[in-house]
Amino acid sequence: MKKVVLILIGFVFLISSLFVGNPFDFSNSTIDRIAVFLVMTLILIIFFGLYRQIREIDNKALKKVNLGIMGLIAIPYFLIGLWSLMLTTSSSYPIWQDVSIYTNVEGEKVISQWRETSGSIYDYRDRRVIYEFGQLRISINCNINALSGKWQEYLINKDSISLVNFDNER
Repeated sequence: MKKVVLILIGFVFLISSLFVGNPFDFSNSTIDRIAVFLVMTLILIIFFGLYRQIREIDNKALKKVNLGIMGLIAIPYFLIGLWSLMLTTSSSYPIWQDVSIYTNVEGEKVISQWRETSGSIYDYRDRRVIYEFGQLRISINCNINALSGKWQEYLINKDSISLVNFDNER
């Protein structure tokens, strides 16, 4: 039973990590590449550990169900891994660039970012900042449409600040 609980904890961690994303952002592209490879290695180690735990389950039906769940979880990680590997090994490594910074009176910060992935393909994301120090930023994915209250919006390209009330935006 202890193995099944550990396997479930691993599954919950992997599924929640799909939604949270890589929490480490570096403004230096070399350090960012290293961090991406380290996170990819950590995820791979977790998958191998889960596979070993699943193999030790005696109940064949429970073993097959857990292997099926792990296979389903592995599909998006495999695709994300391929995409990340392509981006990190390319000569023009695309790095996330801040577009706008939202702050509220409680000191919370949300940053909208974009990157040119390839030619005319662009990625956009919004990140809730947990910690920021020099070139290191720890943040998680968030939905900017779920923000409420008044936030100060700083548009980096225009170098302008405006007040946004997300309660009125809906």
